[in-house]
Amino acid sequence: MSAAPLVSVVMPVYDAARDLRATLASVLAQTLRDFELLVVDDGSRDESPAIVASFRDPRIRHLRLDHVGFAAALNRGLDEARGAYVARMDADDLCAPQRLARQVAFMDAHPALGISGTDVETLPARGRPARWRFPTDPERLRAGLLFEPGVAHPTVIARRAWLDRHALRYDAGYARVEDWDLWRRAAEHFPIGNLPEPLLRYRIHDDRMSSRHGAEQRRVGRVIQDEGLARLGLAGDPLRPLHSDVSLADLRCADRGAAFVEDVVAWFERLRGANAEHRVYDAAALDAFLADRLLLVFHQNRALWPRVVGLLARREWLRRSAQWTAVLRLLARGAVSTGRAAPSAGS
Repeated sequence: MSAAPLVSVVMPVYDAARDLRATLASVLAQTLRDFELLVVDDGSRDESPAIVASFRDPRIRHLRLDHVGFAAALNRGLDEARGAYVARMDADDLCAPQRLARQVAFMDAHPALGISGTDVETLPARGRPARWRFPTDPERLRAGLLFEPGVAHPTVIARRAWLDRHALRYDAGYARVEDWDLWRRAAEHFPIGNLPEPLLRYRIHDDRMSSRHGAEQRRVGRVIQDEGLARLGLAGDPLRPLHSDVSLADLRCADRGAAFVEDVVAWFERLRGANAEHRVYDAAALDAFLADRLLLVFHQNRALWPRVVGLLARREWLRRSAQWTAVLRLLARGAVSTGRAAPSAGS
C-alpha cells in the first residue's frame, strides 16, 4: 500500500448521478494534491457507480456497500480513512479549488481544534446565491449547539486520530441530524471552530436530504435540544417551545409581537440562570450567543424597536454582550420604518 495521504475526503453516495460528475471533478481539482477520495457508495441504483469508475484518478477509492444508510456509510468511510485529516464532502456540492489547502492550513495554525468547518455559498436552482456564515469562537459555537449544529456538515475537516481516540462516530439513532449529535459529543473532548471563508458551494434543490426529510430533521433536532436542555434542568419548562422558535432549523419569530419578544428574553434569562447553576457552558460565550440571537429576534420584530432600548438598558448582560454595531444598525432601520430619529451612539 502507498504512503498514507495527508487528507482523506469521505463522500457518501446514494443515487447521486445528476451532480456527481461535477462534484468529483471539483474535489480532484484541489490545489492540495496529497489526498485520497473515499467514495462510499451506499447501494446506488442509478449510474453513480459508472460515473465514479469513469474517473481514472488513482486517488479515488471506490467502496461499494449494500444500502446500509447514511450514518453507516459515513462510519465506513471514517474506518477506511488513512489520512491525518478527514474531510467531508456531499455528492452534489462543489469545492473551491483551494478548499483543502486552506482548511489544512487553518487546522495547522489552530492545533487545539479537533474539527472545523467553513462558511458556505449557496447554489440555488432559482434565485441568487447567498453566503451562510457560522460561528468561529469555539466556546460560543459549543453553547450554540444547544440550539443548532453550528457547523456545515459537508465543509468539515477533522483530525482522524482524535476521532478514533474518543470513539467518535455517527449515531444512526439521530437520523438526519447525525452531524449535530456528533459535534455535541466531540465538543466535550476538544474545541470545534469554523474558518470564515466560503470554500464550498452548497447545492439547494428538492432532492437534498434537508428538502426531502425536513420534518424528520426538525423532529430529531428537537430531541437533541431536549437532551441538552435536560442537562440544564429545563427540558420540561413551560417556555421550552420558544427554544425551537428561535433556533435556525425552525425560526418562527417574525412579527410575533411584544409578548413573544418578552417571553424569549425570559427564556434566555432561564437558560443563563440554569447554566450558572449547572456550569455546562462558558458563561460569557453563552451570553454572547444569546445576545446575538436576540438581535435576530429584534430584527424580525422591528416595529418594536423602542422596546429594544429598554431591554438592553435593563439587562447588564445584554449591554455587555451585544454587538453594538449591529444594534445601532437595527435601531436605525427601525427609526426609518417608523419615521423617528435613531439614537446616537452616545445615548
